[in-house]
Amino acid sequence: MTGYSARQSSYTTGDTINASDSNNEFDAIVTAFGTSGHNHDGTAGNGGALSKLTGSNSITIGAATAGTDITVTFDGETNDGVLLWMEDEDHFKYNDDILLIDDKNIIFGTDSNVLVGYDESVSDSLRIKAAEGAGLAITLCADEGDDAGDEWKLNIADGGVLTLGNDINSAGTYVTHMTMTPNSTVANSTVAFAGGVTVAGDLTITGDDLVMGTNTSGHIMVADGTNFNPVAVSGDVTMAASGAVSIANDAVGADELASNSVVNASITSDAAIAISKTALVAGTNITLATNTLNVDDAFLVNNGDDATSGVITSAGYKANLADGAGDVSVAFQQGGTTGYVMGIDDSDANKFKIHSGAALADTSDFEMDSSGNVTIAGTVTLTTDLTVANGGTGASTFTDGGILLGSGTGAITAMAVLGDGEMIVGDGTTDPVAESGATLRTSIGLGSIATQASDSVSITGGSITGITDLTVADGGTGASSLTDGGVLLGSGTGAITAMAVLGDGEMIVGDGTTDPVAESGATLRTSIGLGTMAVVNTNAVPAQTLAGAVTGADQTVSAINLKDYGEITNAIGATGGGTQDIDLNAGNSVTATVDTSANTFTFSNPTASDELCGFTLELTNGGSQTVNWPASVDWAGGSAPTLTTSGVDYLVFWTVNGGTRWYGALVGLAFA
Repeated sequence: MTGYSARQSSYTTGDTINASDSNNEFDAIVTAFGTSGHNHDGTAGNGGALSKLTGSNSITIGAATAGTDITVTFDGETNDGVLLWMEDEDHFKYNDDILLIDDKNIIFGTDSNVLVGYDESVSDSLRIKAAEGAGLAITLCADEGDDAGDEWKLNIADGGVLTLGNDINSAGTYVTHMTMTPNSTVANSTVAFAGGVTVAGDLTITGDDLVMGTNTSGHIMVADGTNFNPVAVSGDVTMAASGAVSIANDAVGADELASNSVVNASITSDAAIAISKTALVAGTNITLATNTLNVDDAFLVNNGDDATSGVITSAGYKANLADGAGDVSVAFQQGGTTGYVMGIDDSDANKFKIHSGAALADTSDFEMDSSGNVTIAGTVTLTTDLTVANGGTGASTFTDGGILLGSGTGAITAMAVLGDGEMIVGDGTTDPVAESGATLRTSIGLGSIATQASDSVSITGGSITGITDLTVADGGTGASSLTDGGVLLGSGTGAITAMAVLGDGEMIVGDGTTDPVAESGATLRTSIGLGTMAVVNTNAVPAQTLAGAVTGADQTVSAINLKDYGEITNAIGATGGGTQDIDLNAGNSVTATVDTSANTFTFSNPTASDELCGFTLELTNGGSQTVNWPASVDWAGGSAPTLTTSGVDYLVFWTVNGGTRWYGALVGLAFA
């Protein structure tokens, strides 16, 4: 241990051992323990490193000093772990990630009430579970939950019923807002909201029933300008629960009918419409009897040319013209001017056309061929969205850039615009969703694979088999087998080749043109510029002459003698005022001239905290302006020296703890 030397007294055969001899030995031990303690770290004089503590199975760390934090450091050389007990805050603080392996849990509550862990073996997910037979409650608090409405409480009862409540009425007292009740038949599962539900988009009901507070038979939904309400059909019309509508006898007069609202299909065979109610009068081939109109072989004749004729039969009106004799068309006039024409275009494969003009045209507004193919020249405007069942989308607008989703015969819906890196992922049942990052990688089976760059993909597990060798042009090697341990060589877009396994002491050497080769011994030394330099023993380096700089990479060189050496000078020149950094990577001898205005020096890149590091500073005209030094500088005598206004001063600075504390001293003032 530090400060203790074994054998304060030595004996030989025949010597007399006195009490003072033992006292001296124990006094030395007491003194060492009392002044420096005992590390047991395996270093000389401190005993072997401790690997196990036994006894009462209890360990106390700390001196019971009020307001003092206690730190336990796990020394891993490069990556250390630090566990800190925060005395005033009354909690632990750990400065690194904590890894909890698969199927292990963090347990909350004296009675193991709640367990949180990653379930790898069953659900492959983060699992939060309550004790056997108990429900699970999770409270989400905003603003520390100290006001009414700050808290939401999620409960899952034993059996699966999920409720979500809030304490808006009284802090700490939760009123259920939503209840989800599962059922083994998913269609029978229910979700109940205690208040209103607002749907920003379309509401699609895949079932057949809409159950409301009022469900009176024969009522219909009527909007009042704000809401839809169930309203009973009244007046001369009644509606049955089946949807059948009945109009009372003699309830509809002519003044209550729109023009052309009554057609043949709406009149029953026993309606007994009086002929007097029609505009027909008796004439050739038409006779009127009591409530009867008789038409005998009525013909319509084209007065312009008798080649076009028509006949009214039980199948309807037929217009006819010999093939090649011209168009068969019907003109529609307003005020004697033909505005529209409809018919068969004899000169265009007998297509049926409708055109806004005096005659059919080669390119008409509406065309239909014999196969039923329709061409519309203009824009089709619908008063209501064309349903999916009729070949439409069921919607009049979509999110710009949104992916469209089908819903049976329901309206097509658009997802939100995909974010950067998002992809569409489905689960085989519900609508697909947008996912990215770790969630996406899990969904597509990449597990915990890291995010891949666009030009570099890393596969951390599994294998790719059954493919032809992937060419170099496609990012492969172009080969299916390579020499085990052989260094690989590229060849443009050609297949990668492998060199033979390097022999003992061989290195790969290139010539800037052809493929590199393996070299060793004198050949290798010649190639790398060592000429006839002898082989160097790893434990002893013979006399050498260096032809260039040698970088030690912060490694230790011990038991050496230096002769005729110099230090690199970092010549800063005029500081120009403001902040001036002295970077020790640029040299441990520094020169600078203070000018212009106040100057603040900073020090950077000292060596490690367990090494002595220092530099000398030649400062010209240091007293001509205000000079500020780092607060970490501890000056000899307790204060910074007064520098020469016009002249050269020499100062020296050094640190032994990586720059946490610098020591400064004045070497001399006003050098010529």
